[in-house]
Amino acid sequence: MIEAILEQWPLWGLTHRKPASTDVSALPLGMTNQCWHLHLPEQQVVVRVHADNSASLDINREREYQLQRWAAGHGLAPRVLYRARNDAYWLMEFIDGRRAEPESDLLSLAHAMKTLHGLMPPKDVGGWRLADKTWVYWAALEQQGAELLSLKADLQQLALIQPVASLHVCHMDTNPDNWRLTTQGWKLLDWEYATVGSRLWDLAGFAQACCLSPQQTRHWCQLFHVEPDSWQWRWATWQLRYLAELWFGLQGIQTGAALERSLQQLLEDGIRLQSAQ
Repeated sequence: MIEAILEQWPLWGLTHRKPASTDVSALPLGMTNQCWHLHLPEQQVVVRVHADNSASLDINREREYQLQRWAAGHGLAPRVLYRARNDAYWLMEFIDGRRAEPESDLLSLAHAMKTLHGLMPPKDVGGWRLADKTWVYWAALEQQGAELLSLKADLQQLALIQPVASLHVCHMDTNPDNWRLTTQGWKLLDWEYATVGSRLWDLAGFAQACCLSPQQTRHWCQLFHVEPDSWQWRWATWQLRYLAELWFGLQGIQTGAALERSLQQLLEDGIRLQSAQ
């Protein structure tokens, strides 16, 4: 795969010579895409080959491109240097920096996230409804043979509940592995799931990915003047849990009885939250 991509070097407009196999090294394998670090004489580049299941994960490459380009223009993301035909792969600026450490970086990460959410979203990029996104996930799970239809209808009904909130650009995968601290400040990698929506999604997603304790979560929320006991925060947390469980099911990380138990618990929690609204 990577050898065939290197043969396309004249299309990139990034280098004066064909890269050799010794110029490329594999980056740690992600849960979906494959990435390589390409050393060109002119610059360092990341080659990202998109996963075959991008469609079932409802990844909109045009939205991703528009939002990543917008974020890069504000110094918050790597630049996309080349998009292959049919978006089979992208070349992106290599970001040299360390990953986030929640224990020590919480304040500076909060500042970076406030910067992201404080910017005016691009006018020509829309968002999506949670129920529409999860509907696509359900359809893909059913194609895989998952037998969870008894939970689907009730969970999807809960997913239709959308608290009134101001709209912001949301990265939607703010886990520590996607943050890099550079000499220019924090940058966010992997904008595949980015959208325009509630900033609480990013805050809740970070808290969940970091497995923050209740005390740490309270402190995290306070940095954004968010009340952690509010219904809005608890509902955003539920929404992110719902997205994550279906995503893990699609990736084969959570399957069978374990996935069913998780979704059953989500349904029970969602019903309790709905009654408390």
